[in-house]
Amino acid sequence: MARAAVPSEWRRALVRRADFDRVLFGPEDVTVAVGQDGLAEYLDGQPVLGVNSAPDRYDGVLVRITPDRIGRLLPACRPRRHGHRTMAEALLDSDVRLLAPNEIFVGHRSHQSARYRISVDGAEE
Repeated sequence: MARAAVPSEWRRALVRRADFDRVLFGPEDVTVAVGQDGLAEYLDGQPVLGVNSAPDRYDGVLVRITPDRIGRLLPACRPRRHGHRTMAEALLDSDVRLLAPNEIFVGHRSHQSARYRISVDGAEE
């Protein structure tokens, strides 16, 4: 029932517990965990839906999602692409352009002092 709830246009794979250490979970992956825990150490921020596959046998204190609710919940778990992000930019003397989401190290690989010029909106230092 859990596999059938995954939208047909989504990439999907069935991964058994013994194979977790051989799977590379991507940043865009949504994981549906059916049964026991033990998956978290293999993930890096990906959303997880924990499913109580036998609600008549287990209380599911931490896992309250029943298989019939997966189809409604999966779309809300999908990572969203957000609008434009401001990036830090560095242009090297060699005309190499570096972009980073929050910081760029400016300096020699040996960590010696470096000369640099920072400009933002016409202001320069």
